[in-house]
Amino acid sequence: MSALQANLPLVLFITIAACLYYVGLFALFDRTWFNADHATPPIFALAAVATLASIGVVAGLIVRLFRHAANMYAERLDAWQVPQGASEDE
Repeated sequence: MSALQANLPLVLFITIAACLYYVGLFALFDRTWFNADHATPPIFALAAVATLASIGVVAGLIVRLFRHAANMYAERLDAWQVPQGASEDE
């Protein structure tokens, strides 16, 4: 949802918060970090954090492309504007 705001710092914050939240949940429910018995294998937790981070990177790229496309559209729109006082038939 933060990508819908087209706000890159917000996307970065949400991505970091999601990764930290997942690691916190993993740490909360898996008290035995250095034993062989885990509720969720650590490699799966690492894969989940990597997935969350890559989703954040893609959302950030979409925001950057959105800004670039919006600027290009505004430039094209300004180029096609009819000056005030001139008629469209001329």
